[in-house]
Amino acid sequence: MFEVVSIMSESGVVFYQRVMFPILDRRRGTQSLARFAELSKSQWLKPGEIIDLQKKRLKVLIKHAYDNVPYYKRAFRERGLTPDDIKTKKDLHKLPIIDKNTVRDHFDELKAANFRTWKPILRTTGGTTGKPLRYFSDPGEHSVFWADLWRAWTWAGYELGDRRATIGGSRPPSQGFSFGSFVRSRIMERSLSLSSFDVTPEAMAGHVEQLRDFKPKIVRGYPSSLYLFAKYMKKNAVSGLGIESVISISEQLYDHQRKAIEGAFGCPVFDNYGCPDGGVVASECEDHEYHLNSENAIVEIVKDGDVLGFGEEGEIVSTNLVRLAMPFIRYKTGDMAVASDEESRCGRGLEMLSSLMGRTSGYFVLSDGALLAGVNLAAVFNEISSEIHIKQYQVVQESRGEATVLIVEDVGFDRSDRDLISNSLYEHTQGKLAVEVRSVDDIPLTEAGKRRSFISKLGVGLE
Repeated sequence: MFEVVSIMSESGVVFYQRVMFPILDRRRGTQSLARFAELSKSQWLKPGEIIDLQKKRLKVLIKHAYDNVPYYKRAFRERGLTPDDIKTKKDLHKLPIIDKNTVRDHFDELKAANFRTWKPILRTTGGTTGKPLRYFSDPGEHSVFWADLWRAWTWAGYELGDRRATIGGSRPPSQGFSFGSFVRSRIMERSLSLSSFDVTPEAMAGHVEQLRDFKPKIVRGYPSSLYLFAKYMKKNAVSGLGIESVISISEQLYDHQRKAIEGAFGCPVFDNYGCPDGGVVASECEDHEYHLNSENAIVEIVKDGDVLGFGEEGEIVSTNLVRLAMPFIRYKTGDMAVASDEESRCGRGLEMLSSLMGRTSGYFVLSDGALLAGVNLAAVFNEISSEIHIKQYQVVQESRGEATVLIVEDVGFDRSDRDLISNSLYEHTQGKLAVEVRSVDDIPLTEAGKRRSFISKLGVGLE
């Protein structure tokens, strides 16, 4: 007891680093703090040293996949390959690219024969790609992913244990409260969650008051939601919140959004791309250069199956170097980027992207005229993705307060799936979005070869 009191008197941040976060690690069975300490040092290695680290981890992953994962064992044999043929990033092209469809179609084959050794956790993601996905993660990978995020936040001025707030989530403020989650997030993690579902002036005024009371150092959120909040702040002359940095997540950040958010909050915006299923984190440093988590993931930029060089736009294909329960090697994330070969101004040896074109979503107009970003609807699909039997979805709005959800049915689909989708969207929008669910054979790609999951034909909220 004396030790805890002594640490608390030193500094709130020190107390959280030495007491609360270790407790969280033990409760989760993770080692995020240890991994964070390692990454805080390894970011300053020279590029060649980080590549050497990649090679070592790739060797372990490839050997493990060959010995224990039926899908990759077959892929190697069909191509006449052995683990010795895949030693570097340049060798990965010899293996097939996989995507969400591959994972769904070969779910059991992608699990390691000894996957229970890694204490696997079943995770789901709906995302804005319109393709719900289930996959197995493990505590070791979870530790690394959080450490990667923490490191990225430090580039925006965050110190582990600082208060933070997030404007996002899948539920309006009237739903989803539990005392346990409140204690874990607000008290143990020093994290304030503000719903991005209710965007009425009254709700935003409430957000302002909570931010004033909680005093977070950083605010994270969907760019589309942060943009609406920034417009509210400007219109109502809100200032003095004491926010030092804003971190944008989950969507592509546009220049007009960055400018508006920085103007309203009076601080810089740092863009953060995280793809849990792909194991990729790309974030802006102090100099606003996009750095990859190169120690833990290999990223290729691919177009039409060919690996592109620097300066060429293509799709992100990732190889998670630390997931062993269910390895994803050469996994297509669905996002676009351009690789950079420039020398970093900040001195970090991590690989870089010159631009990142992440998932995008439009704004939907609710029955009361309020705007809701498509990424919020994606969060709803993410929440129910393990319960519904669909291959793809697309939400289309043509009139205020109404939307049509196009779905491609999967095996096991029945009326209960249809009801769960419509009821969940209706409830999460507090009855302000009436939904019709319609089955289709296919959801076509755009002319650019992308599949848009959220289409609003009303053209509002983008000015």
